[in-house]
Amino acid sequence: NLTSLQGLFDVYAKTIKTDGVSGLYRGFVISCVGIVAYRGCYFGFFDTLKPLVLGDSNSFLLQFLLGWVVTIVASMASYPLDTIRRRMMMTSGEAVKYKGSMDCAVKIMQAEGWKSFFKGAGANVIRGGAGGGVAPGFEKNQGVLRRLPHQVSKLCVLDVALACLLDRSAGRTLLAG
Repeated sequence: NLTSLQGLFDVYAKTIKTDGVSGLYRGFVISCVGIVAYRGCYFGFFDTLKPLVLGDSNSFLLQFLLGWVVTIVASMASYPLDTIRRRMMMTSGEAVKYKGSMDCAVKIMQAEGWKSFFKGAGANVIRGGAGGGVAPGFEKNQGVLRRLPHQVSKLCVLDVALACLLDRSAGRTLLAG
């Protein structure tokens, strides 16, 4: 029961008690797959479409708009994986659990149909505006990043990767800000 949880440590303790340590990692693999799919689509689409759509234009506004569209497309492409991840994580502490991500996907499809993989995706379109500035911001700051000492830049990359693994929105915020 979610109302009986008293904080983060209580969540950990109850999850470990009911599901063991593996309960803390339910949905972790599909989360990693989803992040790779999202970022791969995002940067792949942006880098491919930028010269085709913008040509030689160096306008930050046009790059931002392209980034926003790419964010929406990438998030829609990876949203089913996010749905599977959320469903798997929500089974912690419950008697019925999925055997894995494929089992979860099959059961969602059989019980609710393909549209259920996209429930709540509209919110991603709205918050996609924040993600729209990631690629153009990265391009504008590449010179600064290249001048950073090698150890500092490696640490920054590790911080971003860790934030993305732990929480997509935190990773996006860290990348955008």
